[in-house]
Amino acid sequence: MLFNIMLVIILLIFYTIMINIYMFDKYFYRMSEYDLKAYGVDSTFDFMYKYYMNVSNFTNSEIYQIKENDKKAIELIKQYTKTCDKEEFDFLNYDIDIKFKKQTWIKDPHTLQNYIFADEVIDVETIIHERIHILQRYNKKYNNLIKHYGFKKTNKKYPLQRNNPDNFTENYSYGNVDFYFKYDENLIDYNSGNTVGSNDGKIKLIDSVNESIAYYLTDKILNNLN
Repeated sequence: MLFNIMLVIILLIFYTIMINIYMFDKYFYRMSEYDLKAYGVDSTFDFMYKYYMNVSNFTNSEIYQIKENDKKAIELIKQYTKTCDKEEFDFLNYDIDIKFKKQTWIKDPHTLQNYIFADEVIDVETIIHERIHILQRYNKKYNNLIKHYGFKKTNKKYPLQRNNPDNFTENYSYGNVDFYFKYDENLIDYNSGNTVGSNDGKIKLIDSVNESIAYYLTDKILNNLN
C-alpha cells in the first residue's frame, strides 16, 4: 500500500514537472512507429520518459558562454532587420524569452516551445537558427514569410517521414517540388537535398519548410545579405 502511494506521488511530481516545462509540445504526441523504433523505445511514454531523464541544466560557465553567444546572435539579428524586407522584418522583430537546457540523449540542437536544447555550448550560428525555429512556432506573421519565399502547404502525407520537433505537422512544396525528411529501410534518416529558386535567390530544401527557411535566413543574417 505504501509503495503504491509513493509511486503515485512520484508519478504526479514527474508529470507536473514535465507539463510545466515543455511536455505539452505536439512533438511527443506525433511519434510514429518508425520514430519509436529509430530511437529504440517501445512507446511514446517511454520516449518522453527517456527524453526527460536526459534533461539537465548547463553549468554556470556553460550558461555564461551560451548567454554571451546569444547576445551576439540577437545583435546580428537586429543589424539584419535594419535593411531586410518587410516580411522578414515582421517575422524577426518579435520579442520572446528564450531558455536553454542540456539534452544528452537527443544531442542535435532543437527546440520545444521556447526552450533550446543541446548537449553542449552552442555557437552564434546555431543560436540564430534555433531562435528562428522558436519564432516559427509563436509569431503568426511567419505565414506571410512562407508565402513570400514561395512555399505552399500541401495535404500530402508520406510513409517513413521523420518526426522533427522543429517542424509543423503539415508538409509544404515549392513549385512542383515536394520534399520531406524520411527514414530509409534501416531507419536512418536522410533528406531530398533539392535546391529551388525563391524570391530572394536560392533556398536549399532541407527536411521541411521550417528547416529550409531557418538555414536560409540564418545564412542571410550571418552575412547580412539583403
